[in-house]
Amino acid sequence: MKTILYLTFMLCLFVGVSAADRHIQTSIHPINGMLQIELPDNTITVNTNTPGVIIKKYPNGALKQITLNQVRTLYQIDYYEPADLDSEQVSRVLKLDNINGLYYLHGKSYTLSRTGKFLTVSNWSEGQLDGKQEIYDEFQQIREERVFSKGFPVGEWNYYYANGYKSRQLTLPNNKEEWEQLKRPLAKAQRGPIPEHEETYNVQELWFDEEGRKEKELYYMAQQKGDKFILQENGKSISFDQYGRTLAETEFIGDKGRHTQYFYTDNTVQSKTEYIIRDKVFKQISLNTPEILIPVLAP
Repeated sequence: MKTILYLTFMLCLFVGVSAADRHIQTSIHPINGMLQIELPDNTITVNTNTPGVIIKKYPNGALKQITLNQVRTLYQIDYYEPADLDSEQVSRVLKLDNINGLYYLHGKSYTLSRTGKFLTVSNWSEGQLDGKQEIYDEFQQIREERVFSKGFPVGEWNYYYANGYKSRQLTLPNNKEEWEQLKRPLAKAQRGPIPEHEETYNVQELWFDEEGRKEKELYYMAQQKGDKFILQENGKSISFDQYGRTLAETEFIGDKGRHTQYFYTDNTVQSKTEYIIRDKVFKQISLNTPEILIPVLAP
């Protein structure tokens, strides 16, 4: 039988402590019934000795989920299934607001590892990703930074090596309106001579080595297709050597392309161009957010 309790819910500002130094108390105190969860920008303090909150438990009696209802805001705290009662650990924290009678993810959400480290920090608006999303590894190093606008992936996305250097930078359309203009069909394979591009590539991707030197530039045509956002690998790529000189350029339209290599000798440069055909017309790269980062709405 579900236990119904009432809680006193308080959010207070939490400042000056890095994620790596933060200890998260995730189990209810056995004596005073208090629960405290410290997040990057606030602290959730719960008194579970009075009625009002729904607590669900695993078969072994460990916490599974706590639902906190405060006026028109709902907080849902989910737990990993532990091996024993002494290892209860929060898996994610969601904030939902009541908008026109329905609860939507609104504000920040967090996912955590089994060791209590923050894995993702996401911003939501009325059920859609909106704003920055940060993804960390177990050592609390930032590994990805993404930006969304009303659910659309936009702006500059950055990916990082473990040493902190940027590994990739993806520059996407700036807003939802620009994406909605990209509902044209994807390019198809063409026969005959290679045509020139009549459209401008609207997405750029940069690759870097672990010392920060640029290795490659890639240009894509982006498309919105239903609820998917696709980068069509049907464009242009440029690779560089450690001195920043162009090594090769490749461009495809459909299944036909041209590839140019550059050779450097003393103060001279020579190039060789060949025309190529590939079996696979293009690869589609999905930009949809991984499912683990889109929590299911609480009832």
